Amino acid sequence: MTPLVQRIANLLSPLEGFYADSGLAIPPVEPLAGERLPEPDRSLLVHDQDMTSTLESFWNSVLRVRVLGMRRQGDRLNRQVVLVTDPGERVVEYGAIEIDLAAFDPPAREEIIACVLPLGAILKRHRIDYTCRPGAFFRVAADVITARAFTIAEGRMLHGRHNLLLDASGRRLAEVVEILPPTTAATPNPIPRDGRILGSTS
Repeated sequence: MTPLVQRIANLLSPLEGFYADSGLAIPPVEPLAGERLPEPDRSLLVHDQDMTSTLESFWNSVLRVRVLGMRRQGDRLNRQVVLVTDPGERVVEYGAIEIDLAAFDPPAREEIIACVLPLGAILKRHRIDYTCRPGAFFRVAADVITARAFTIAEGRMLHGRHNLLLDASGRRLAEVVEILPPTTAATPNPIPRDGRILGSTS
């Protein structure tokens, strides 16, 4: 496997187990430079902030986690999820996350395992210092799983990113793949040219 092929395969690695459980192959993805993403996806993905606060500012709504699948091996918790607005239940992100539970104190760990709040909200609530390291951006056609998650037709083009969350010492907290619904979705809060989301405190 060439380095490029390996890099492409790794983009959706947090989803591998869930696709295997469904008997489906991981869909092919096309890596893209961040500047090639269309708006609003570019401003929503190309930054070093967590997606929870970014999407909450964009949609002007608290977000909740809806778990589609969960796997746990020791201190590794993998979740396949959608983030939905509360109220409204609008799906604003689909993805998967692998969380290192050993990196968290018991109170935060319990909230993570409860699977109610997005990880970004839990980090903020417990005042955990962290950084985001987006490693790649990509385009992928909606397959049966993402089409069902977003209630769209298969084949619609979607954009996403692969991201790492690290604590202040550089320890990995989580690895996540984040995919947005089609760009035809309404944009309730305008995005300025510098790429920051209006109203964001991140």
